[in-house]
Amino acid sequence: MATLVKAEYNVEKVCLHYYDYSDYYADRRWLPDDIYDFFSEEGYDAPVYDSTGRRGLRAMLQVVIDLDGSDRDYISINNVHLPSGRPRYAMKVAKSFFRKCRHRNSYVIMIGDMNIPAFMWEGQTIPYRQYSTREATHQKGYRLDYLFTDLATPSTIESSRYFCQSDHLAVKYIFD
Repeated sequence: MATLVKAEYNVEKVCLHYYDYSDYYADRRWLPDDIYDFFSEEGYDAPVYDSTGRRGLRAMLQVVIDLDGSDRDYISINNVHLPSGRPRYAMKVAKSFFRKCRHRNSYVIMIGDMNIPAFMWEGQTIPYRQYSTREATHQKGYRLDYLFTDLATPSTIESSRYFCQSDHLAVKYIFD
């Protein structure tokens, strides 16, 4: 997961959110000293195993950007990679992340590999509009990658394998 931010914007907060854990101490060695200052305490709360004792717990990387420098307009960009192979559990984690993705006075983007097939979203209460390609985004023929937002509708949604060494298609959303 990554979020690239143009230098002209102020990063207010960077945090890793995990589902249903506490008392985890994040390893700082891989981070530059100055960027670690942006991480908040809720980012240090995940062990290596999930609640079923299986490895591979996934997280949400939240980056909050101050859009105008006045503490009035923020955008909370939330990259997610939900647990695979257990879509019902992934849905529980997604709902937890929906609650954690808002920041004061912020617009919200939650985007990434949800590992939840499209049909499972039907009938769910979701606080943001959902977008995806019309085609499968995973090599097994499922749509698993989505964008949820309270911003205006993306003007373009494109997918391709260009620059992609994954079992998922790269999906690009363009907002005017």
